[in-house]
Amino acid sequence: MKKKLLSMICAICTIFMLLPTAIYADTYEDFEYSISEETNEVTITKYTGTDTVVSIPDTINGNPVTSIGTDAFAGRDNLENITIPNGVTSIGSHAFDHCGFTSITIPNNVTSIGSDAFSRCWNLTSITIPNNVTSIGNAAFRECSKLQSIFLPIGLNVVYDSVHIISRATKVRYSLDSGKVTITSIDLGYGKSSVDLPAAICGYPVVGISDENLLSNINNHTHYYNWSEKDGKYQGECGICKEKTQEQTVPTIVINAPDQVCRTQDTVVSVTLPEGLTNATLYHEFSHSGSEIDLDASDGLNGKVSHESYPGEENGLKFVVYAKTSDGFEFTVTKTVEILDNHILEHISAKDATASKEGNIEYWHCTVCDTYFSDKDGENEIELKDTVVSRKAPEIIEGKGQSITAGEKKELIFKSNAAFSDFIRVELDGKTLDEKNYTVKEGSTIVTLNKDFVSTLKAGKHTIGIVSETGEASTEFTVNKKTSVIKPSSDKNTTNTGLISNIGLWISLMFTSLEAMGIGLICRKKYKK
Repeated sequence: MKKKLLSMICAICTIFMLLPTAIYADTYEDFEYSISEETNEVTITKYTGTDTVVSIPDTINGNPVTSIGTDAFAGRDNLENITIPNGVTSIGSHAFDHCGFTSITIPNNVTSIGSDAFSRCWNLTSITIPNNVTSIGNAAFRECSKLQSIFLPIGLNVVYDSVHIISRATKVRYSLDSGKVTITSIDLGYGKSSVDLPAAICGYPVVGISDENLLSNINNHTHYYNWSEKDGKYQGECGICKEKTQEQTVPTIVINAPDQVCRTQDTVVSVTLPEGLTNATLYHEFSHSGSEIDLDASDGLNGKVSHESYPGEENGLKFVVYAKTSDGFEFTVTKTVEILDNHILEHISAKDATASKEGNIEYWHCTVCDTYFSDKDGENEIELKDTVVSRKAPEIIEGKGQSITAGEKKELIFKSNAAFSDFIRVELDGKTLDEKNYTVKEGSTIVTLNKDFVSTLKAGKHTIGIVSETGEASTEFTVNKKTSVIKPSSDKNTTNTGLISNIGLWISLMFTSLEAMGIGLICRKKYKK
């Protein structure tokens, strides 16, 4: 008895082990779903709402929605539009049986479509099967009476339904390569003479046809131009109908960046676009490693690259502008900036300062990064202001020690060696002199005191100052007192005693001389006798 019981338990355990991984059901908003305990992937099992426009969530409670289950939306003939998330890989049998939408987008990740998945969708006019689909179940589009065209990846086999609804629709086969679609065959449905090609299939542009004979089966299509460029001109040719565009001049784009930067220098870049061209993007990478870097910029076409991001082994930074004209021509413009390991230094000799010009110490200047150094090896960085020697205080170089007589009308001229552009004012004896009393002119700074003003100056020493931005140049000049002169009186009654006494003196001297002469003559006669 025990052995029989043990055998029964083992058999039951074996049966449970052979069953699929357990799942459990739950609800989320208007959706019923099941979730795999093994993969945590969600299958939508039923829609319970009444909306005409429905969007299936891509995750539920953090778990990805990967499958639309059997009969999940069956019978929803009021459903006009439904969005299926990109994570869905399978659509179950009868999942959208008898729904009312006119079109539906099947995500590119779907690999399988169950039988009768879209049967009796009587309003459905066109459908595209993604390139990743490897199997479509029997009668997937049964009784889709308005279905005009179906786009199928090349090599995919489709099981037609019993009433040949899908056989009456035009079947367009396509191939997908590098994100571009090429139409490989067109099988016109019953009574059809041509088909309209969409601009894109599953989000990928339709760029051409594999056989030019297919063109006769195509009614409308969107031009996809293959562009060629030669001698500064470009032209496009449609890959489907071979129609060509007019030849146009390639727009000129200028990348404003230095030819060289030092390794310690940020690279500043901006892009100048021609008028009318707005579709452009700036891309940047290092020349050898090819690694992209972030551009510190206020917008996509202006900014700088920090020197801290330069890899040690790199000696070049490349900028690339990707642009697109209004008619669809895509082109690129590039510029490479050389990264220098050493500064390119120019030697600046020391220069003495003057009253009119600043001087400088000896220093070195990098012509690439515009940095200044106090040593020839470029190791001790300084600022430009540290190289400046201030201008000397100005002096009076002409007009020192002048003198005039009080009341004399004479111009006084003084010359300062300060720059004329630095002139501020004139001071006399510590007070600002009115501008009407002097003139000033260049060479270096020449001040002339007006003669009418000079004649009013009092006797004594005066100090003149020519004030400039670099200081004051001053000197003294002297105004001498006038000499006194005694004039004869005009009063007739006044006795001029000085003149009278002088005349008497001269008369006395005359008589004395005559008397002496007479005595001399008498003596001479006596001597002869």
